[in-house]
Amino acid sequence: MLTAVKPFNFYRQLLNLFEVPGAAQTPILVLIDGAQHEITQLARLFGLDILVHNPQGANGSSTLLNMHFRFSVHNVFNFFPNIDKAVILEDDLLLSPDFLIFFQQTAWLLDADPTIYCVNAFSVNSFPDVAYDPTILRRLEMFPQFGWMVTREWAREQYELWIPEKAVGDWDWWLYNKNARQERHALIPEVSRTFHAGSAGAHVTGWAQEHIFSHMIYNKDPAVRLRDLENLTSRRYEEKFRKDLLRASVLSPTASPCREPLIPRNQTGPFKVFVRVNTKGDEYDSFFVMRLCLHAYPEDSREQYKGVMRFNIHGHVLYIVGCPLSPYCSLFPEGVTILKPSQQLVTEAEIYASAWQTRNYPLYYQQRGVPSKPEQEFCMENLYNIYHNGSTVRQY
Repeated sequence: MLTAVKPFNFYRQLLNLFEVPGAAQTPILVLIDGAQHEITQLARLFGLDILVHNPQGANGSSTLLNMHFRFSVHNVFNFFPNIDKAVILEDDLLLSPDFLIFFQQTAWLLDADPTIYCVNAFSVNSFPDVAYDPTILRRLEMFPQFGWMVTREWAREQYELWIPEKAVGDWDWWLYNKNARQERHALIPEVSRTFHAGSAGAHVTGWAQEHIFSHMIYNKDPAVRLRDLENLTSRRYEEKFRKDLLRASVLSPTASPCREPLIPRNQTGPFKVFVRVNTKGDEYDSFFVMRLCLHAYPEDSREQYKGVMRFNIHGHVLYIVGCPLSPYCSLFPEGVTILKPSQQLVTEAEIYASAWQTRNYPLYYQQRGVPSKPEQEFCMENLYNIYHNGSTVRQY
């Protein structure tokens, strides 16, 4: 468990973790960034082992977090010399009741296939409209995030390849680059086993928490058994993925995927749609528009498999194939429309997604104006209601 300056988050997660089946039988090491008295005392109260990292980097800098993760991933295996796998857990997460069982079911895959480098408990696309089945695990191009399991061998390898102390950037994106990832995949659940619940972290601001992460879902069923784990090794996954794509029905959007349902009624699928994507940079905003219209992760096109994004829309699997990026573009049939969004469609998708993300927001927020006299400040007569359309109305 990694923690630093937030005793409440740490305490909340401890209580959550000890409710998870298997926690009492699992060795736990608390890795604290700096001499944090409250967290140290709390960990000792629970009888937990502790390692304290001497902070590296200025407060608020990415270096501080980068070096704490490097220290933690390396030293958990030094502290437990007889283990070959560890789960790295940040302190601002809520855990599913099957959190540990999830990792117990998947641990063998890290030994069985060297092209799998980690198992994530979290998916950035675990939203209610595009994630449906908690029994499904996928191979994806992704970095470790919000609860992840790795091997001793991987930790030893990455210790030397870690982002340098003086480099600009974040540890997770550094691990995503091809030198560190080496074309390997992460295993990621369709429905997350963790929920990000921190609103002032190093990476997730209060705005991002409310606007994005608070809309996500995570598994609440303690007895989920993962399916088709034997098909997650490289060759078998590739064969099954291609077979599923071949049998998927082709969809040709004739209008905005935001304005009309993309999935046909009375058809079970799976389905596939082809969009114009040249590189992972998504130059034409094709993946971007599809993610916004489907209410998936809005920020970037993470979690791809060979240029394909996969969503489960209320039980109907949809493959979005980026062409010519993906090798599966060879499955593109003649006469089918390939989506290349206009700027108008991009703008429409942004407006559509914003309305969904802000649907639970209050109509306005209050802000104090500059008082003309002290009495206005004392009596709170200088309050203004600021509406999301930009209009301002004085309260008094």
